[in-house]
Amino acid sequence: MRFGLLGGVNYNRASLDTLGIIGFTAPRALLPTGVDNGSKFAPYAGLTFESIPGTIGFQIRGTYDDRSAFFGDSNDVNATLRYISIEPALRVNISGPNFHLLVGPSLNLLIANDLTSDTSFDGTPIESEVGPISNSTFGLWGGLGYDIQISENKEKGTAWYLTPFLSAHWILSQVSSDTQDWSTLTPRAGLQLKYGFGKKEEETKPDLPHQSEGLDLAIRTPLGGVSEQRRIEEFFPLLNYMFFEEGEPNIPSKYVKLSPAEAQKFTEESMLDASAPTTGAAANTSRSQRQLDVYYNVMNIIGARMRENSSSTINVVGASKNVAQAKEMADRVKDYLASSFGLDPSRITAKGQTRPPHESGTRSTPAADKELVADENVRVEILTEDIELLRPIRINAKQEEPIENDLVFELNLTSATSVKSWDLTITGNDNNYSQVYGPFYGRVARINATPILGNADEGSYVASVNASTHDEGQLTYSKEFELHKKRVAPTTGTRYSILFEYDDSKSVKTYENFLRQDVAPRIPNGATVFIHGHTDVIGKDDYNSELSAKRAVDAQKVLTDELKKMGRNVTFDAYGFGETQFRAPFGNEDPEGRYYNRTVMIEIIPES
Repeated sequence: MRFGLLGGVNYNRASLDTLGIIGFTAPRALLPTGVDNGSKFAPYAGLTFESIPGTIGFQIRGTYDDRSAFFGDSNDVNATLRYISIEPALRVNISGPNFHLLVGPSLNLLIANDLTSDTSFDGTPIESEVGPISNSTFGLWGGLGYDIQISENKEKGTAWYLTPFLSAHWILSQVSSDTQDWSTLTPRAGLQLKYGFGKKEEETKPDLPHQSEGLDLAIRTPLGGVSEQRRIEEFFPLLNYMFFEEGEPNIPSKYVKLSPAEAQKFTEESMLDASAPTTGAAANTSRSQRQLDVYYNVMNIIGARMRENSSSTINVVGASKNVAQAKEMADRVKDYLASSFGLDPSRITAKGQTRPPHESGTRSTPAADKELVADENVRVEILTEDIELLRPIRINAKQEEPIENDLVFELNLTSATSVKSWDLTITGNDNNYSQVYGPFYGRVARINATPILGNADEGSYVASVNASTHDEGQLTYSKEFELHKKRVAPTTGTRYSILFEYDDSKSVKTYENFLRQDVAPRIPNGATVFIHGHTDVIGKDDYNSELSAKRAVDAQKVLTDELKKMGRNVTFDAYGFGETQFRAPFGNEDPEGRYYNRTVMIEIIPES
């Protein structure tokens, strides 16, 4: 139930019979006939009460309702008619509990009746009443409103609402004479301030399904609650491979090419500004697409860095089944760098061969994935001994789903049965959320809580496991959990990424100096470091899950050792997502997306 105050403005449109206003004035009024319409803005205020048990509810208003009107071109006559109006209505919620329709009758009790005019035959003002006006009359009204909750006390089950509304009210006949007519149609706009109270509504929770014996689920929710979006400083790795199509030696159009004049002005800062607008439709471009836009400038980034470092050199190696095409691919890249960035061609060597220096695929590559692997091997690799040419790109961005918001689900078996894979269904938030995640192949699954909680401050949920066993059996288990928003503003984080070659977990050793010399010094004492590994979709799901986890753990070992030497106390959380697509950093449709998915991400969250 809710009660409150309301206020608004009437715009009265009075309609009379054909004789017009002169039929209601004194005989000495000096007015033309046919003035049968009047209008005026007037106040409207009162009390309101409503009950909303569901989609359909009830509202009643008691109001001071001014239906006065001016008549004549110069407002010659002022008819003052004021009512106490009783306005019951049926309330129907439209697409949610806030937007609603009101429709109902009204009883209008007259409290003021005055008619004045400064125009008469003898020049004296006229002061009288609207003669045959009724002391009570009936009307019809309807309108729309929208409840805006401005505060809430969940413990007491109370809340305050501000409700803007628009409505229209028609008083059918305001006079008691059978020979005369006076009716008023009134559009109005206003606000209601309402106080809601009553028993706190309990969230509707789904019934828990059958619980299988020998299965348990542990749930870890985000520490301190679900954080808002976070500012993050990212060091984005530069992939120095360019992917072509078989039989087409021209540089693909997705790679950004500049004229010599444009290349002269090119800087990494200007590229980042252009690829991450803050307004307009482009501002909604996904994080992964903005990062790929950086990658598609790989020739320009390397060209600009070579321009700044005159001693650097590169080897451009084309790879294709057709060696002549491979050489032509490499020559096109070399020619672009030399012509657009003014580089001495002698600093760039170009050659072609049938296989790239860092070939994708192995003998164990599944037959279904060989076409994807073949696409990756038609490419140009830009190789150099100068690590400065391939240093990561620094990007400042917003993280919509902070990594520390992960829900951690751990499947525990208390019987001899072994699980082959399992799915997880999450439902709740008053049955407004339902989503299936998986399949998962390890004991632990991680799901970001940000989209689950959405815009709510808190919510109750049920996580339901459906597990397939190696003996073709099915196990089910469900458990309740709760989420709430974190009240502390998130700090700025830092992210580093390591890229891996195809099916390679030993590359962490390749990055050991980078981890020790670049990453570890940026980790402050007391920070939490999340290390998560990913793979592309090539290969078997369970193998990719193990591979990504091994990469993450190896990176943690290096950082742990270095931070111990520095005397810093840091909390680590390392895990592998494998090829889990809803957690993949990039899409898997293109070779560059798959390469960027072969990664370990290191996210540093300072202590709040």
